[in-house]
Amino acid sequence: MENNKARVLVYKILYQVLIEIREEAYIKENKKIHLLSDMIHNIPLVLMNAENEEDYSKIMKQIEDRAKGLGIDSWLKNALNQFSE
Repeated sequence: MENNKARVLVYKILYQVLIEIREEAYIKENKKIHLLSDMIHNIPLVLMNAENEEDYSKIMKQIEDRAKGLGIDSWLKNALNQFSE
C-alpha cells in the first residue's frame, strides 16, 4: 500500500470510529460522549488536507467554534489548560 493511500485510510477510519462513537452515545443517552464526539468527528477529514501551521490554527478555531456551539467550550478550555501545564 502506498504511503499516501495508507495516510488517507487512517484518517477515514478515525472519522468512521468517531461517527460510530457519536451514534452509540446518542443511543445510550450519554450526552457528554455524544457532544465530545460530535465536536470532533469531522476533524480527521479536515486534518487529511492540512499542510501547514496556518491550516492547524484554522482547525483549532473550528474545534473551538464547534465546542462553543455545542455548549462544551468550558470542557475544551479545561482540556487545553491540562495540555499547557
